[in-house]
Amino acid sequence: MSGRRLAPVVALVLALTACGGGGRPVTAPTTDPKPTEDLPGDEAPVDEPLPRFPPIVADWETDVRVALPNGWAVEGCEGDAPLLCVVDDGRQVGFLELGGYPLPAGHDGDDAAYLAAAMADFVDGMRADRATGCPDLGFEAVPPIAITVGGEPGLRGGFRLVDDTGREVERHLLYWTVVDDQHVTVTVPAYAEDGCLAAVGEFTPEDLGLVALYLDDLVAHTPLPAAGGG
Repeated sequence: MSGRRLAPVVALVLALTACGGGGRPVTAPTTDPKPTEDLPGDEAPVDEPLPRFPPIVADWETDVRVALPNGWAVEGCEGDAPLLCVVDDGRQVGFLELGGYPLPAGHDGDDAAYLAAAMADFVDGMRADRATGCPDLGFEAVPPIAITVGGEPGLRGGFRLVDDTGREVERHLLYWTVVDDQHVTVTVPAYAEDGCLAAVGEFTPEDLGLVALYLDDLVAHTPLPAAGGG
């Protein structure tokens, strides 16, 4: 299901790890890693606290079903990589995909700096890719923030594409961490039906927006399999 569009993502991550993350000096962000929506153009509430809910804990290796606060659920599902599918009354709304890749041989142990540099280079690579494949759409990077991934310090970033009206037609959330000499990734893709690439099992941007806050919590509290799942 997911290999159709995520194969270029895997190839680029492998290229990054092979060359040590790019060579651009990037400082790891120090934002408080609490769940939040911070896409460009979003209006964050200034006088209301973030909603509180019990930690959301799923399982990458079993079919356990976990309820989300909005009435949807998360459960294990079949695919080319470990997947967690988000479902709504039997309808698949989208999925999260887990990957793991060896760190570059020259990694100096500064995981935060490595992740920040690799994320910046990855987003730049996707910017160039989408400029060729979807030239009529605007590309915007999702500002990276420090966040917990599977109980480990990590980084959340990504990118989105918008049409000439500013409507979001593609979005990728990327959760990255380092565990046991592995660069571990959790990728959450979203495509509008009328965008450059149509959704086939992935989220739509609208549906992803409804659960992005919960996914931050889910990714933070769901344990990672050994070596990042492969």
